[in-house]
Amino acid sequence: MVVAVEPVTIASVVEGHGEVRALPVLLRRMAAAIAPESFLRLPQPHRVPKSKLVKSGALESAIAAWFLASAPSLAGSRRLPSDLAAPDDPEGIRGAKEWLSEQMTPARPYKETVDQAALTSQLDLAMVRRKSPSFDKLWRDVERLLATDREQDRYEQ
Repeated sequence: MVVAVEPVTIASVVEGHGEVRALPVLLRRMAAAIAPESFLRLPQPHRVPKSKLVKSGALESAIAAWFLASAPSLAGSRRLPSDLAAPDDPEGIRGAKEWLSEQMTPARPYKETVDQAALTSQLDLAMVRRKSPSFDKLWRDVERLLATDREQDRYEQ
């Protein structure tokens, strides 16, 4: 018996242009790890300028802190040194983009629109989940969404 899997739609709001491309990459990777049988429908994230977000900079700093929490998994890519280590308190660092830029070769600093989606595709999801409470919360929320969808499928069969 073949069971059609209903897509799970996750609509999102992001602050920057880099997140518009990076968030779908991240959500697909998370869904593949949490529930490989799931099918995501991801409308393009709705971009809201920083000045219009409720807590200015909160989303942007959380995503950059996720890169810091998983820094060793990004070592050697996108102009980052091969011995890159995560800071002790990645979510406590203010200026995470600046931290990333300082780690990169001086020729070109970190730029969201160029680097964010590529770095997102390389994140060690287990590492960032262990070291970043905000990412762990996002993981649990996506897990809950996918579990709810799987439960619904079972009831409909």
